[in-house]
Amino acid sequence: MSTIPTLITEKIYDYLIDNFSRDDQLLSDLIKKSEELDFPQIHISPLQASFLQMMIKTIKARYIMEFGSLAGYSTISMARVLPKNGSLIALEIEPEYASFIKDRAREAGLDHIIQVENVNALDYLDTFSPEFELDLVFIDADKQNYLNYAKKIAPFIRKGGLMIADNALGFGFIADEEPEEAEEVIPIREFNKWFFNNPDFFVSFATIGDGLLMGVKQ
Repeated sequence: MSTIPTLITEKIYDYLIDNFSRDDQLLSDLIKKSEELDFPQIHISPLQASFLQMMIKTIKARYIMEFGSLAGYSTISMARVLPKNGSLIALEIEPEYASFIKDRAREAGLDHIIQVENVNALDYLDTFSPEFELDLVFIDADKQNYLNYAKKIAPFIRKGGLMIADNALGFGFIADEEPEEAEEVIPIREFNKWFFNNPDFFVSFATIGDGLLMGVKQ
């Protein structure tokens, strides 16, 4: 046992990808097509995808909401482990990305599960009134609004449900007094503090990728 985290070297990372990734041809093609369209290549890692799938399975999630879907890598990954009567609402503000996700969802045979909403997420939540509670919320959109998204969506999460946010390490700058990319890192830092101190959630941290901050609703 060690109190110090093991440094993930390139060699160890390759080992993890080779042995614990659930990537397949469809996801590889999705990334390739998104590259050809000059989409930003900032999707979650295969290990983060596997971790999210594990969380979905663990809590027997049926209803998921995702903030910021980009090319749909995380969307497809999460939807794959939902039950046949499950639903994933993907909120994506960019029309080109939203259209791309819809096409990939059809290719994956998941268009009956994935509901792509090409909207401003904050505006969408103003009129959001589902007949169900959410089991899991994944936040990976514009960092300046992490806190706003979390505050608005928290009431819709069931007890025992999860809220998970990516980039909780602020691209590696989270602990810097004057961080690079401060316009994004500082809002992440504020969100992290709010979430950890929120009495409605029991919060922990997974140092996977750029960090996943996650809380279970109490």
